[in-house]
Amino acid sequence: MKHLIYFVCKISNFLTEILNKCTAIVALAIRLYLFKIFFWAGMLKLTSWSSTLASFEHQYKIVWLTPYTAALLSTTAEIVLPILILFGLGARLPSLVLLVFNIFQIFFHPLLLKLEYSCLLKDHILWGILTAIITFYGHGALSLDYWLQKRVCKEYKC
Repeated sequence: MKHLIYFVCKISNFLTEILNKCTAIVALAIRLYLFKIFFWAGMLKLTSWSSTLASFEHQYKIVWLTPYTAALLSTTAEIVLPILILFGLGARLPSLVLLVFNIFQIFFHPLLLKLEYSCLLKDHILWGILTAIITFYGHGALSLDYWLQKRVCKEYKC
Protein backbone atom coordinates (compact mmCIF):
# COMPACT_ATOMS: atom_id res chain seq x y z
CA MET A 1 0.00 0.00 0.00
CA LYS A 2 2.83 2.35 0.86
CA HIS A 3 4.40 1.79 -2.56
CA LEU A 4 1.10 2.47 -4.31
CA ILE A 5 0.68 5.81 -2.50
CA TYR A 6 4.28 6.71 -3.33
CA PHE A 7 3.71 5.82 -7.01
CA VAL A 8 0.48 7.88 -7.20
CA CYS A 9 2.24 10.86 -5.56
CA LYS A 10 5.13 10.64 -8.05
CA ILE A 11 2.76 10.59 -11.03
CA SER A 12 0.72 13.44 -9.56
CA ASN A 13 3.85 15.55 -8.99
CA PHE A 14 5.10 14.80 -12.51
CA LEU A 15 1.78 15.80 -14.12
CA THR A 16 1.54 18.91 -11.96
CA GLU A 17 5.02 19.96 -13.03
CA ILE A 18 4.21 19.50 -16.72
CA LEU A 19 0.87 21.30 -16.47
CA ASN A 20 2.43 24.19 -14.53
CA LYS A 21 4.88 24.69 -17.40
CA CYS A 22 1.97 24.88 -19.85
CA THR A 23 0.23 27.77 -18.09
CA ALA A 24 2.29 30.38 -19.95
CA ILE A 25 1.27 28.86 -23.29
CA VAL A 26 -2.40 28.70 -22.26
CA ALA A 27 -2.31 32.34 -21.08
CA LEU A 28 -0.71 33.35 -24.39
CA ALA A 29 -3.38 31.45 -26.35
CA ILE A 30 -6.12 33.22 -24.36
CA ARG A 31 -4.46 36.58 -24.98
CA LEU A 32 -4.21 35.87 -28.73
CA TYR A 33 -7.88 34.90 -28.88
CA LEU A 34 -9.00 37.98 -26.94
CA PHE A 35 -6.85 40.16 -29.20
CA LYS A 36 -8.48 38.68 -32.30
CA ILE A 37 -12.03 39.14 -31.00
CA PHE A 38 -11.81 42.64 -29.54
CA PHE A 39 -9.27 44.21 -31.93
CA TRP A 40 -11.16 43.19 -35.06
CA ALA A 41 -14.44 44.32 -33.50
CA GLY A 42 -12.84 47.73 -32.92
CA MET A 43 -11.44 47.84 -36.45
CA LEU A 44 -14.87 46.99 -37.86
CA LYS A 45 -16.38 49.85 -35.86
CA LEU A 46 -13.66 52.18 -37.10
CA THR A 47 -13.97 51.24 -40.78
CA SER A 48 -17.76 51.62 -40.75
CA TRP A 49 -17.95 54.66 -38.49
CA SER A 50 -21.36 55.85 -39.72
CA SER A 51 -22.87 52.44 -38.89
CA THR A 52 -21.14 52.51 -35.52
CA LEU A 53 -22.64 55.91 -34.71
CA ALA A 54 -26.07 54.72 -35.85
CA SER A 55 -25.78 51.66 -33.60
CA PHE A 56 -24.95 53.81 -30.60
CA GLU A 57 -27.81 56.18 -31.42
CA HIS A 58 -30.47 53.50 -31.85
CA GLN A 59 -29.38 50.19 -30.28
CA TYR A 60 -27.08 50.89 -27.35
CA LYS A 61 -28.90 53.04 -24.83
CA ILE A 62 -26.15 54.38 -22.56
CA VAL A 63 -27.89 57.11 -20.60
CA TRP A 64 -24.93 59.05 -19.23
CA LEU A 65 -22.95 59.31 -22.51
CA THR A 66 -23.74 60.84 -25.86
CA PRO A 67 -23.84 58.29 -28.70
CA TYR A 68 -20.71 59.85 -30.24
CA THR A 69 -18.75 59.68 -26.96
CA ALA A 70 -19.88 56.11 -26.31
CA ALA A 71 -18.90 55.03 -29.84
CA LEU A 72 -15.52 56.75 -29.55
CA LEU A 73 -14.76 55.20 -26.14
CA SER A 74 -15.92 51.77 -27.25
CA THR A 75 -13.91 51.81 -30.48
CA THR A 76 -10.78 53.11 -28.76
CA ALA A 77 -11.06 50.49 -26.02
CA GLU A 78 -11.54 47.69 -28.54
CA ILE A 79 -8.45 48.73 -30.50
CA VAL A 80 -5.97 49.80 -27.81
CA LEU A 81 -6.68 47.39 -24.94
CA PRO A 82 -6.33 44.17 -26.97
CA ILE A 83 -2.88 45.29 -28.13
CA LEU A 84 -1.81 45.67 -24.49
CA ILE A 85 -3.30 42.28 -23.67
CA LEU A 86 -1.61 40.64 -26.66
CA PHE A 87 1.84 41.78 -25.56
CA GLY A 88 1.07 41.25 -21.89
CA LEU A 89 1.81 44.84 -21.01
CA GLY A 90 -0.22 45.75 -17.95
CA ALA A 91 -2.47 42.93 -19.12
CA ARG A 92 -4.49 42.65 -15.91
CA LEU A 93 -5.81 46.20 -16.05
CA PRO A 94 -6.77 46.15 -19.77
CA SER A 95 -8.41 42.75 -19.33
CA LEU A 96 -10.35 44.05 -16.31
CA VAL A 97 -11.54 47.01 -18.38
CA LEU A 98 -12.60 44.67 -21.22
CA LEU A 99 -14.36 42.43 -18.68
CA VAL A 100 -16.40 45.40 -17.41
CA PHE A 101 -16.89 46.58 -21.01
CA ASN A 102 -18.19 43.12 -21.93
CA ILE A 103 -20.63 43.12 -19.01
CA PHE A 104 -21.90 46.56 -20.09
CA GLN A 105 -22.42 45.25 -23.62
CA ILE A 106 -24.59 42.43 -22.30
CA PHE A 107 -26.85 44.79 -20.38
CA PHE A 108 -26.96 47.69 -22.84
CA HIS A 109 -27.41 45.72 -26.06
CA PRO A 110 -31.10 44.85 -26.12
CA LEU A 111 -30.78 41.76 -28.37
CA LEU A 112 -28.30 39.89 -26.17
CA LEU A 113 -30.86 39.17 -23.47
CA LYS A 114 -33.52 37.82 -25.84
CA LEU A 115 -33.89 34.05 -26.07
CA GLU A 116 -33.55 33.89 -29.86
CA TYR A 117 -30.11 35.58 -29.61
CA SER A 118 -28.73 33.30 -26.89
CA CYS A 119 -25.88 32.23 -29.20
CA LEU A 120 -24.59 35.82 -29.08
CA LEU A 121 -24.89 35.87 -25.30
CA LYS A 122 -22.86 32.65 -25.17
CA ASP A 123 -19.98 34.41 -26.95
CA HIS A 124 -20.04 37.29 -24.47
CA ILE A 125 -20.03 34.86 -21.56
CA LEU A 126 -17.00 33.08 -23.05
CA TRP A 127 -15.17 36.39 -23.56
CA GLY A 128 -16.05 37.40 -20.01
CA ILE A 129 -14.63 34.16 -18.60
CA LEU A 130 -11.42 34.52 -20.64
CA THR A 131 -10.90 38.15 -19.64
CA ALA A 132 -11.56 37.16 -16.02
CA ILE A 133 -8.88 34.45 -16.27
CA ILE A 134 -6.29 36.99 -17.43
CA THR A 135 -7.49 39.51 -14.83
CA PHE A 136 -7.35 37.17 -11.85
CA TYR A 137 -4.60 34.71 -12.81
CA GLY A 138 -2.29 36.98 -14.77
CA HIS A 139 -0.84 37.12 -18.24
CA GLY A 140 1.78 34.37 -17.89
CA ALA A 141 5.50 34.11 -18.39
CA LEU A 142 5.30 34.83 -22.13
CA SER A 143 4.55 38.52 -21.69
CA LEU A 144 6.31 41.88 -21.57
CA ASP A 145 5.25 42.40 -17.95
CA TYR A 146 6.92 39.16 -16.92
CA TRP A 147 10.10 40.11 -18.78
CA LEU A 148 10.11 43.63 -17.30
CA GLN A 149 9.59 42.31 -13.80
CA LYS A 150 12.41 39.81 -14.18
CA ARG A 151 14.85 42.23 -15.83
CA VAL A 152 14.08 45.80 -14.82
CA CYS A 153 12.54 45.39 -11.38
CA LYS A 154 15.33 43.01 -10.35
CA GLU A 155 17.85 45.75 -11.18
CA TYR A 156 16.04 48.29 -9.02
CA LYS A 157 15.09 45.77 -6.31
CA CYS A 158 11.38 46.56 -6.67
